[in-house]
Order: sequence, then C-alpha cells, then structure tokens
Amino acid sequence: MLLVAVGCLLVPLPREMASERAYGFASACDPGLWLDSCVGVTEGSVAVRDAERDDGYWLTLVDLRTKARYDVEMSGRGPVWEVVRRGDRVTLLYWRSEIRAVGFDEARQDVAGAPPEYWLLAGVHAGALAPAAVYLLWAAWWVGRRYRADMLARPWQVRAARHACVALMWVGGSCGLAAGSVAFVFLIPAAALPVVAVAALVARWRQRRFVGKVAAVVPERPARRAVLRVRVHGDVPGVVNGSGFLVTGGRTSATRQDPAALPGLLSPTLTAVRVRPVLRDDPPGLVGPFAKSGVVIECRDGDTPVLLATRLRDAPVVLGALPGAVPAMR
Repeated sequence: MLLVAVGCLLVPLPREMASERAYGFASACDPGLWLDSCVGVTEGSVAVRDAERDDGYWLTLVDLRTKARYDVEMSGRGPVWEVVRRGDRVTLLYWRSEIRAVGFDEARQDVAGAPPEYWLLAGVHAGALAPAAVYLLWAAWWVGRRYRADMLARPWQVRAARHACVALMWVGGSCGLAAGSVAFVFLIPAAALPVVAVAALVARWRQRRFVGKVAAVVPERPARRAVLRVRVHGDVPGVVNGSGFLVTGGRTSATRQDPAALPGLLSPTLTAVRVRPVLRDDPPGLVGPFAKSGVVIECRDGDTPVLLATRLRDAPVVLGALPGAVPAMR
C-alpha cells in the first residue's frame, strides 16, 4: 500500500503537473504558428451533441481550420455542453496537439480526462493509502515484538494508532483534492503528526489510569438495593455462559426475587481471586456491553474457575455481594 501511494505521486504526476503548470501560464499562439509552448486557438463547429454514449457528455467537433472531426468527452454537463447546439460555432483550444478546452461566447469548459482530474484521483488515493500503510506496518511491528508481553485486549498502542489512521486518511484524502503539488499532499498530514503524538500520550495515560483503578478495587457492601448487570462464564449451576442482573440489597442478595437475575451466581462456595482488565484470551462475548469500561472478576467455585464481567464502577458492589471470603485483590 505504501508503494502504491508513493507510485501514485512519483510515477505519472510530476510530468502531468509540469505540463499543467505550463498550460496555466501559456499564452495563445500567434496566427499561423503552432508550438507546444503556447495554446493554439482556432474556430470549430458542433456536428453532434450526444449525452447517451458511455453515460458521458460528448461533442463531435469539426475544426474549421483543418476540417478534421473530433469526438470529445466534456467534463460533465458544464457551461458549454448545456447550451451549444448542432451547427454552433465554438472556439477550440489546443494544448500540445490535443483539444484541451472548448469555448462558446464567454463560457469555457475543459474536456474530460484533463491532467487536473488525474492529479486529483492520484492525490486522493495517495493521501488516503499512505496513513493506512503506515498503520499496518506499525501494527505488524508492534504485534511481532509486543504481542506476547502485552495481554490486554485493547492495548493503547494499536487502538490509538488505528484512530489516528482513520483521521489521517480523511485529512490526506481531503488534501489530495485541494493539492497543487506532491509536497502539499503530505504537508497537512505531517503537520498533524504532533497532534497524533499528543493523542497517543493521552491514550497511554488513560489506559494506565484505568489499570490503576482496576487494581484499587475493594469490596463494597451495598447499603440499599442495587441492580447490577453481570455476565458470567463458567460452569455455574443454573447459568451457563449467560448474562443477567445481580440484585443486591443490604448484606444479602435477592437474586431469587427477580426473574432477570442470575440465580446460580451466588453459590456459597464462590470466592473472588482477583479483579483485572479484559485480556485478549478471554472467552469471546464475555465482556459484551462492557467493552470500553469493563473488568473481569476471576472467581473459583471449589475447583471450577468462573469469570464474571461487569462495569468498573459496579465491580466493588459485585465483590461485596459474593458470599465467600474475598481475598486482597492483586
């Protein structure tokens, strides 16, 4: 993808852009003198006006100087194609032996496939592909070096890079639409890199703060009735890898009073082992609606491991509702 992005900019465009700049500054050729360094202007007539061929807007033009006929696709409906009719006299503008534009009265319209259209297409592709390519290379490098060391399901190194990639693809594509040079395509995305760096630092700080909050969770006995959403994974009597609501109140639970509660969750032998963030090898679907702020409570029911997933803010109350002894969290 990176090679394609570079190829879009460096292979065909410098020549097209140089020709386009020369065309923009070129003056009309002197009568009887046609050179590649000037714009040839001659009179023509409209032979056919066609809008049904290849879903385009076509004119068949006759050069009154050479009597040659040309089928020309115009750049959309435009100010010339809409108003001309068969037999109308028009002005033909040649650039390097090709019709580049058609004039009628005070209006002027470029033909389709002009160098600016190629430039816009290539610029948009390059501006959008380059950030995606850099992100994929970064993700591959990071996973290859850190995948075994970082077990978090949503590591900030990949998450922040992905968000930055999406943002830079929009910025790069937009710059391609307005660019006038190869350097300009990368100018604004390059200026955005410090913002990306700051965003990465913020993402790192937020993740570390979240991990710190998880490590600081302590059991809390609810003073009043509370309804907590919990997901469970494990061989729990009455509930197998399901989800529901844990209803607590005072120092005891009231799960059997609510049909939506988890009746088998509070086994007398269920004890907590630790509270931790979500890891990438956790069972699929365990976290569910708690993807952004969820935590996992590792428990044991005798010799059977049980995982409970809930929101971070509900984790202390869920711990307090467990009937077994709650050891110090690690």
